[in-house]
Amino acid sequence: MPKLISVGQLIDQTWEGYTKHFRTFMKISLWTFAISLLWIIGDIFAPVGDTASIVASGSLTGVELFGLITMIIASFPVAPIISIWILVSLIIMTEPLIAGKKIDIRATAKQGWKKFLPYIWVAFLKGIVLLIPVAFVIPGFALIFANMVVNGGALLGAISILVTFVGLVAAVVFSIMLTVELNFIGFELTLKNMKGIKALQASRSLVKGKFWATLFRIIIPKIIFYLGGFLAQMLLMMLLTVLLASLSSIGAEGVIKLSEMFVHVASMAVIAIVTPLVVLADYLLFDSLHKAK
Repeated sequence: MPKLISVGQLIDQTWEGYTKHFRTFMKISLWTFAISLLWIIGDIFAPVGDTASIVASGSLTGVELFGLITMIIASFPVAPIISIWILVSLIIMTEPLIAGKKIDIRATAKQGWKKFLPYIWVAFLKGIVLLIPVAFVIPGFALIFANMVVNGGALLGAISILVTFVGLVAAVVFSIMLTVELNFIGFELTLKNMKGIKALQASRSLVKGKFWATLFRIIIPKIIFYLGGFLAQMLLMMLLTVLLASLSSIGAEGVIKLSEMFVHVASMAVIAIVTPLVVLADYLLFDSLHKAK
């Protein structure tokens, strides 16, 4: 039986595959900027300052209202829809890319939309399952409430706090366990055609007996990749500071607008670059777990 891929191998193979197929990944991942484009259009026309106060005062113009609505649409529903489609499409394309096969981007994009609603469904089911650990804190909060109502005194108060603390710890532990066990639902859905509850069951079965090994292999690469993305964003923010210092002549309102746009685009750029890394790392671990079963 093949051994599970090591953390070092996972990071190395992820980076190797990412750099080798960078252009192909970006053909999907760069659609993130469609969100930015719509958001920037809205920001150009949106009011500057405290939007809530401007709306409340009734001084919002038609053009400013258009800008505000456009920004809201860009944030929801456009941003989550495009983000989920990108994620699903990247999952779909990763397996054949690593296998050395040619990728038809249009076919991948179309397949990503076909898997969009099934992914929403399994993600919803995952969300429901992740709410289960909340039940652990209910007894403690019930005791706290009962103590307040009947004035049960210090003893009942101490017991209720202890039960609440134990419940919180249990809730956190079980939430982490379920998050790890259900980490591969997207891969089971798109690559193994497991739908609904079956995708959740298949993901849990995949991790069974390998929880700690899987946990470290999920967390460590993500910490490294997200840290790299964070540092890249900080660098872009430093460049923004220098840029804005040289553009003071455009006025305070212009500086605010440019600052908002640059921050948004920089954030989207980091997301576009880091997301394929995370998906590829999870795929390599998913594939190794299947081979090690």
